[in-house]
Amino acid sequence: MRTAFNEFLQRGKAPFDYENVFLTQYRPRIEKVLKGESPLPFEIEIQPSPYCDANCDHCWAKNFSKLENKLEDKKNIDRVVQQILSLNSNGLSEPKVKFCGSTGNPSMNKNLGYFISQFYGKRWMRLFDNGIKMGENVNNEKYLEDFSKLNLLYLSLDAGTTEILHDVKPGAKKRNVSVESILEACQKMKLMNPNLGVNVSYVITNKNYQEISEAARKTKEYGMNLIRYRIDLTDEKIGNERAQEIVELLREAETHEDSNFKVVPIHNDKQIKNKNNTNFGSKGSNFKCMTSNFWTCIGSNGAFYPCGHSVDRETDTFGNILEEDFEDIWNSKKRKQVQENLPGEKCTICSPFSLSVNEFGTFLLEMSKNQREELLEEYYSKK
Repeated sequence: MRTAFNEFLQRGKAPFDYENVFLTQYRPRIEKVLKGESPLPFEIEIQPSPYCDANCDHCWAKNFSKLENKLEDKKNIDRVVQQILSLNSNGLSEPKVKFCGSTGNPSMNKNLGYFISQFYGKRWMRLFDNGIKMGENVNNEKYLEDFSKLNLLYLSLDAGTTEILHDVKPGAKKRNVSVESILEACQKMKLMNPNLGVNVSYVITNKNYQEISEAARKTKEYGMNLIRYRIDLTDEKIGNERAQEIVELLREAETHEDSNFKVVPIHNDKQIKNKNNTNFGSKGSNFKCMTSNFWTCIGSNGAFYPCGHSVDRETDTFGNILEEDFEDIWNSKKRKQVQENLPGEKCTICSPFSLSVNEFGTFLLEMSKNQREELLEEYYSKK
């Protein structure tokens, strides 16, 4: 058991060293969950819009049904903010706020800036966004100012040149947005707030794999903090047919690393060369859903979902924040019933972090209580 435990802890590469991050940042909640308690989530994801302006053909949620659009209404925004700010964490860290989307891109919500400003200085916030609206508003400082209030921006760029950007994101071409205008907008936001971190995400597809290294070079040039690569989840062939080229290009991208800029491939060389569904989903791997104990997601309709990767009209929800109080929903029998059936029908893909947590969490739960306590005590004693 100790050998297997240590192997989990040696798998990652900082700063996405998932198992170690999970154990260290989530320790108080992990201890409560292992005792059968239900602490408030570490992070609350909000999906502000069901609409997207990119139209990526590699979108993993392109076949999901869109929810109702209720979170553009400032009255509903105020309700969500008030509920989250009033949570009693009982000595735990206050839940972080994450703006993201499955069928939608957050900045498609015309009042996202208002949403962000209501949490500013009160909660740690991060945003996952494709940057198209930011690129459109590269010279609109008032627009960019609200986004500069974030703690962390994950920019879904997926290209190193504008030509490829327009190929993988037709919406960017329609709006005449370039790679440079998106990166310049992010650069301006970082100047407005030197504490803002910008991490670039790059989904490797058959259309953009040749620009892996160029994307690293360019994002570094514009002062971004890191670039993170993952394989297209919707294409079974990309890893198998292009594996060796991709691995070599990732090594080339890593030559751009320095003390201020990191290059992080999510998948190791073996996973890239032997790509299959078990690399991306807990259901096919028979892992328990541990993430639903630590995170939750509020859809654009106000409903609660187990995670942001299951937001679909057909997914079983367990309450609506526009109608009920957050803590009542979180502690409800309905939430426990939903959890008991996870991974569910819509749980086809997990985020890389969630997949790692589910695998590691399943490993911890399957050992005896004494073995688990011994290993965790030994781990924490060294920190």
